[in-house]
Amino acid sequence: SLPLNIKAGAAYPIRNFLFALDVNKPIDNEMNFSLGIESWWFKILALRAGYKLGTDNKLSEHTEIATGWSAGVGFNFKSFQLDYAYVPYGDLGDTSRVSLLFRF
Repeated sequence: SLPLNIKAGAAYPIRNFLFALDVNKPIDNEMNFSLGIESWWFKILALRAGYKLGTDNKLSEHTEIATGWSAGVGFNFKSFQLDYAYVPYGDLGDTSRVSLLFRF
């Protein structure tokens, strides 16, 4: 059978900050929650932080996915946006995610 996740999320802006909450329920695992905050400075620089809350999130009997902090930064220049995120994945190690966005 294919993996299945049921997800829901919401975000709310307060002044220069965007607060976010995600709920994730994998069909074969425990429910977990993610909290995040983002702030844009001068419409050029975004600072981001997140925290994942959950029970023993396991990919298998021997591999755990970490709960805890993550962080990121984004740069906006004209039609381009470059984003970087650091996300720890427990037994799987730490990951760095980079994305490039072009608006037209």
